[in-house]
Amino acid sequence: MDRHTMSALSALACQFLAELLTRTADAPTPAVHRKRLRAFIDELQPWVDVADCPAPPRRVFTLFEDLSVDEEDSETIWGTFTPEGLAFFRAWLRRRGVDPLLCSS
Repeated sequence: MDRHTMSALSALACQFLAELLTRTADAPTPAVHRKRLRAFIDELQPWVDVADCPAPPRRVFTLFEDLSVDEEDSETIWGTFTPEGLAFFRAWLRRRGVDPLLCSS
C-alpha cells in the first residue's frame, strides 16, 4: 500500500474529514461550498510544509482521489488522499500539535 492510501482511514483522518464535512456539507450552492472549502484550506496554510506539497503545485485540486463508505458498515470509510490532500491533512495534524510523521503529540 503506498503512503497516500489508507485501507481504512485512521481516527485522525476521520476527524479531519468530519471537520471538513461539518464546514461544507450543508452549503446551499456549489459556490458556497467552494467558499467554505477555500476557508478551511486557507486556515491550514500556516501549517503547510512545502516539502509535503507536490511539485509543481497545481492551482486546482481535490483532497481525495476517492472516498467511500462501506455499504454494510457506515462507520467504515475507505479513501485515498491526493498529494495535496495529504499535505493539508498533515497541516491539520500540525495545527493540532500532532507530528504528522509519527502521529503523536
